[in-house]
Amino acid sequence: MNKALLVCHAPRDEYSTSKMQARSSLLRGIPSFISLDTADHLISKREDAIYLADVIAAWASRYLPVAAETAALPRAWSK
Repeated sequence: MNKALLVCHAPRDEYSTSKMQARSSLLRGIPSFISLDTADHLISKREDAIYLADVIAAWASRYLPVAAETAALPRAWSK
């Protein structure tokens, strides 16, 4: 598999990570991993859902094409 992979898991989740760990060992490279400290399996708390949405959006932005109008914006850190 030669694709970006993001794994999200809550350490206190009632579901085991053993299946995920077994599958990720078959993958090339190390997948991105987000530990959802206080979340449950269904991300039922609003604050956890908002946090996860923000993190996924930031992570995904690295792999998505940049829109032309965004690419044209000046960046303060650019030389």
